[in-house]
Amino acid sequence: MTNNGSESKLLRIGDVARETGITLRTLRYYEELNLIEPDNRTKGNFRLYGPSVIQRVQFINSLKKLDFSLEEISDILGPANTIKNDRDVIERTRRALQVKKEKITAKLLEMAEMNREVDLSLRILDECTACKQENDHPCDPECGYKHVHID
Repeated sequence: MTNNGSESKLLRIGDVARETGITLRTLRYYEELNLIEPDNRTKGNFRLYGPSVIQRVQFINSLKKLDFSLEEISDILGPANTIKNDRDVIERTRRALQVKKEKITAKLLEMAEMNREVDLSLRILDECTACKQENDHPCDPECGYKHVHID
């Protein structure tokens, strides 16, 4: 790509980095992954990006904050060098977010069950400690939690 006179409207990679809070290295990596692509290059071969790259990088950042991998983000956005249909991107994003929400909900249920198990274990340990303090022996034979004690 070469300078076509519209270079003044284009941003250098450092400008994109400042605007998005992303490092130069990360932006170059996004380019390697075909998540972004320079719109042009200077005669000195510096990357020049159109203003829309700012929104794309910000969208990538927001998806990363939701724990999407770069591969998943690439699937959602499609290659940087293709003309995108916004409806398709919106629909892929909607589907990906729905799957993410289902996984989060399942994980929350799993964590709630683990929390109940921890509470039960703590109650059992508290009773075992009380049993040992009162009787000064490993465990009361009549203890209702004998089957789960750690002796």
